[in-house]
Amino acid sequence: MKMFLLFLFAASNLFSAPFGSYEFKNNEEKIISSTPLLDLLAQRDSASADLNLGDESFYASFCADEAWDLWFFIKPKNGFGAKAWKLEKLNDKVFYSYGQTKAVIGRQDGLIYIQYSRYEGVELTEKDLMEKLYEASPKITFGDAVTYAFLRNLSPMNEEEGIITLRKDRDGNFFYSLSQDKAIKAKTRWLMAANGVLYGLRINDNSELEFVSKSINIEKPSFLAEETKVSFN
Repeated sequence: MKMFLLFLFAASNLFSAPFGSYEFKNNEEKIISSTPLLDLLAQRDSASADLNLGDESFYASFCADEAWDLWFFIKPKNGFGAKAWKLEKLNDKVFYSYGQTKAVIGRQDGLIYIQYSRYEGVELTEKDLMEKLYEASPKITFGDAVTYAFLRNLSPMNEEEGIITLRKDRDGNFFYSLSQDKAIKAKTRWLMAANGVLYGLRINDNSELEFVSKSINIEKPSFLAEETKVSFN
């Protein structure tokens, strides 16, 4: 479920203020960092779990669709044969086939299990997969307040490319949002505001992901984001 959250760091009361109501001090967006999209794509495998199913090796992790629903995917380390399923689909078990590997994949109580022979299988916890995705992905911190991991996303429905921003709160809960490439090409999507500064992301003409900031006139420090909270079931 998507959530629109607006938190005060200095107080517990919630309030609402759309980005359009802020008064910008100037129109200049300052570039904080830039990363080639191809580099982000290359880093994606290192943030995935390593699987050995018999004689074959695979990567496994999460991706998101246009509705921001999580999917579990598995792909061979060498060659084609990637496949993804919406997490809820795994509750009823699915079948995966690649070369000599034949596996049944199921899900229960936050655990994903892969049975690839009569007596052999592996188990992955959804929390461990998300932790790996967060810890092994590049990160950026805005205003000394919020740290985001960011990673390349390929929609399992239509292969639309995008960027997932993923954060972890003090209680270990994960929150994420998806920015599709077509929505942030040369147009900034603002992720948060803190101490009079907006922070966001965009894709430039050189196919690089840029994180940018812009000063605004606002007295109270605040955080603004549209996110989905990860639920491990």
